Amino acid sequence: MAIINNIDKRKETVKVSKDSPFPNWLIFLNDARDTFLVNYLGFEIVNKLEQVDPSSAADEDKKYIKILPLARRVLGPYAVMLSNDEMSIN
Repeated sequence: MAIINNIDKRKETVKVSKDSPFPNWLIFLNDARDTFLVNYLGFEIVNKLEQVDPSSAADEDKKYIKILPLARRVLGPYAVMLSNDEMSIN
């Protein structure tokens, strides 16, 4: 599971057209993850954020579930910034 894994999660962070195919965003989300989140949070935390189940009740997962919305808020706009040229976004 990715930090942002569908267009609805994406729409929670930035305005996007509902006609915008989610697979077109994957490369930019992955680039944003690698260049920004991993750089600041570290690979282990980002990896855990990608694997955590938001409905989990395990004590070990609670701290990651709290961070997940914040990571999405960073990842969404940063991915849009990376996609400006290729996706002709103004």
